[in-house]
Amino acid sequence: MAKTRNHGKKRCCRFSVSIQNDTDHKLQLLATSCGMTKSEMVDTILLTTLNSPSFIEQAQHHYNKNERFLIKPIVVNTGGTQQVIYE
Repeated sequence: MAKTRNHGKKRCCRFSVSIQNDTDHKLQLLATSCGMTKSEMVDTILLTTLNSPSFIEQAQHHYNKNERFLIKPIVVNTGGTQQVIYE
């Protein structure tokens, strides 16, 4: 896994993902519709879902295998903006 710096000097980790053809097709259509590359669209989807307490809770409800590792997403207000942190 190669680690590089992106434009904002924040750490950027690259990794590959294997997806089904139908999912790839849907991703390509959505990315094209939004004027993004597939990579940009996946980054947007990940950012949105990982900062969504309802998605985190739903994913854990369906897939969690070990109660010890449950995380609790908490929304905090920082300077007028909301941020999700994991506890």
